[in-house]
Amino acid sequence: MREIAQQTDNHVLLVAIEGAAHAINFSHPGELAHVIRLFMADQPIVDDPDSPGHARLWEVHRSPKLPPAR
Repeated sequence: MREIAQQTDNHVLLVAIEGAAHAINFSHPGELAHVIRLFMADQPIVDDPDSPGHARLWEVHRSPKLPPAR
């Protein structure tokens, strides 16, 4: 992820939903919809405790105007 992030001057956001199948829209539709809803609303992405799976978030910030990577 960091290697790909180095190719941009912005930042990269990666969300992984543990236990989800390749066809995540079928195996974990609630968690996927929750993550997309938060992203579109420009809100912090957090796990939906009411859906199966566990969402984990990684951010890599590249611009000097953004906070450093965690």
